[in-house]
Amino acid sequence: MTNHRPKIGILLPTRGELIYSPKEPNFQNILDLAETIESHNYHSIWVGDSVSAKPRIEALTTLAAVATRTKNAKLGTAVLLSGLRNPVVLAHQIATLDVISKGRVFLGVGVGGGESKNLITEFPACGVPYSRRVDYFELGLEIMRKCWTENNISMSNDLITLDEITVEPKPVQKPHPPIHIAAAHFGIPIKRQLFRVAKYGDGFMSTLITPEEYASIFEAISKLAGEMGRNPKSLGRSLYMSINLNQDKQEATQEGNDFLMKYYGYNFWADRWGPFGSGSEVLKSIEKFTDAGVEVLVVRFAAKDQKRQLELFTKEVYSSF
Repeated sequence: MTNHRPKIGILLPTRGELIYSPKEPNFQNILDLAETIESHNYHSIWVGDSVSAKPRIEALTTLAAVATRTKNAKLGTAVLLSGLRNPVVLAHQIATLDVISKGRVFLGVGVGGGESKNLITEFPACGVPYSRRVDYFELGLEIMRKCWTENNISMSNDLITLDEITVEPKPVQKPHPPIHIAAAHFGIPIKRQLFRVAKYGDGFMSTLITPEEYASIFEAISKLAGEMGRNPKSLGRSLYMSINLNQDKQEATQEGNDFLMKYYGYNFWADRWGPFGSGSEVLKSIEKFTDAGVEVLVVRFAAKDQKRQLELFTKEVYSSF
């Protein structure tokens, strides 16, 4: 058993509701599951994000509703494609959510994009040239921080003009909600990704990565942060994991991959998501990541029956911590 107790959160099926009930999504299912997650004293409740590429119930609207039905759990995004939005408007929305939730917002953010057409066309549909999505993302992080901590902000460049603007309310959390930046998926240490985590992030978030890769990449980020004059020990570490619990490993793997195919439309993960199988297998995997330094774990159930998966996970995995 690991000596470290991970902070575990559960992803709400805002995408799953549209996969299985596209014409009549039931938002009450989302609220009911959120309340159950809170009742089991999980660290956090999470939502994914997409506007058109992977249809779902909108992320921040969902968390605002969940905030009114919960009291203690952190409310997270894994991950918010923040570069799809105007950063001033988004800063206002997130600050308001932090006020509604009394300081429980936890942001995981990422650039987004990919190989398939729907992942590419989502950006120009939201007013962002695909080729400049990284620029929009990084500038957006800078602007949001300013909106949350400063007044009378002025800035002018080829992407945005701000003329002595002030955004209120400010977030409850000071200086602002924590921001974990997604990077190094598949364990690939892309230099610009690591640099922006070290420069703009309060933490590192990843997925589709091994424990060994995670530890190595976080070490590289910590070194960069130190070179920038930041305290590497201040950086948080989080991981997004997709699992399917079933004593029959073959059934778990089949259902898990079927769910992910419906979710994304094509298989880009090979065998990197999981584990799919028994509670003991999932527990061992979590322990390996925790030993590699992961502090916050976001669990997505790759299954249609989210309530049943939560029951199994709580009994067979979460109770061990």
